[in-house]
Amino acid sequence: MASSSPSSMSPPMIPMELHSLNREKLFNSLRDHLTSCARPLQGFVLLQGGEEQTRHCTDHLELFRQESYFAYLFGVEEPGFYGTIVYRLRNELKDSIIWASLGSNFLFQRGLRHFNHSILLIV
Repeated sequence: MASSSPSSMSPPMIPMELHSLNREKLFNSLRDHLTSCARPLQGFVLLQGGEEQTRHCTDHLELFRQESYFAYLFGVEEPGFYGTIVYRLRNELKDSIIWASLGSNFLFQRGLRHFNHSILLIV
């Protein structure tokens, strides 16, 4: 019979608010840098998350580990995502997750944790 308690080997759950704070830190750092260089305070950051890798063109998938900076900023554990952080003149920060490699049925089959930012599906 399966145990309903999480394994002692499971990593602790990290609240999504922590990743939001990490994106705010990046935004503040970019703002400070652009201000010191007398550059306009607008632009965007595009990050690519990790991709699944196969071994020697076979169907064997290597153990997937998300790219560390991407996981730090967005908290996404699944492969095939991009993330954007858009910053504007009025100190607005908008972030999105772009899911380009999987179909929309994947959401219903696997499900995703609740994110504090929008998810754009490209099918």
